[in-house]
Amino acid sequence: MPQDYAAMQTQAMEQLKEMQRRAMPKIEPPAVPPREPKELRAPRKRSGFFGGLFSMENDLALVLPLLLLLGREGADDALLLALLYIML
Repeated sequence: MPQDYAAMQTQAMEQLKEMQRRAMPKIEPPAVPPREPKELRAPRKRSGFFGGLFSMENDLALVLPLLLLLGREGADDALLLALLYIML
């Protein structure tokens, strides 16, 4: 009887491993084409005020509208000068 029990246990472990192997999905990462570094990409040509605004770096595109908004609301001159300094 002990030999039968050991054989059954071994068989059960093999079945368990087989079931786990089948249950694991085979996930492959999606194929993503490599992107060119920013320096190698051709700059986009845009015209007009908004074209120039969107071609700026992201920081400047946020600071400029903030500067204009705060200027209209009567913000402190030191704050406006600090924002202008950041833009340089």
